[in-house]
Amino acid sequence: MNTLTFAGIMIGFVPALAFLFIMLYKYEGCFDDRKLFITFAVGVFLGMIAASFEMLKFFDINSQYLDFCVLSIIGIAFFHEALKTMVLNMKRFQGKFDTAFYGGSLGLGFGAMYSFIVVARMFNLGDYTSTFLGILVVVGIILLQGSLGALIGYGCSTKKPIKYFGYATLIHLLLNVAIFATYCGMLYLFFVAFTIIYGIMWFYFVIVYILPKALPEKMKRKKRRMLRKI
Repeated sequence: MNTLTFAGIMIGFVPALAFLFIMLYKYEGCFDDRKLFITFAVGVFLGMIAASFEMLKFFDINSQYLDFCVLSIIGIAFFHEALKTMVLNMKRFQGKFDTAFYGGSLGLGFGAMYSFIVVARMFNLGDYTSTFLGILVVVGIILLQGSLGALIGYGCSTKKPIKYFGYATLIHLLLNVAIFATYCGMLYLFFVAFTIIYGIMWFYFVIVYILPKALPEKMKRKKRRMLRKI
């Protein structure tokens, strides 16, 4: 394993696992640990598929053809969120409250592998400033992908997959527009700041508003009683 590959793995997967803990530590006992890590692994596989499509130029936001750029901006968002929805809307997940948790795990695994392949491979480890900014972009993408996975998971748990797939696609679309704007000359520092802030914002939204709503009322009361005892 060369240094760049090792750095990519560390930068992609270590934050993803840390964010998984931050997202779900309050809900211990509300989900199956085995399913959680299986969905993370499935997310890694889906992230590899998504990244491969871009590496093979099925999508290219930096194309010299404007119409293909626009198609890629829309297509990447649609394809990524469709992959997540395809898994989370399986019969075994439909209508079950814990699907939101598995969605977060799926999205974080997706973001870890996708960012490892697409972003981390471009790192120049000899340029510390560039590497630091690249890490911020990776973290922002992982946070966003995890958040969108949880959002879609919540939609599948409430039997509204199409509605939440649409929300996730629109949210993802804005990130792609920012990437396109950077290729068109927008200052890279603005893109870095936007990506990390955008990712943190949606991660916070999911933790504060979406995951608590996913719990049935009976489990919410049980959790409140447990917290009072601590």
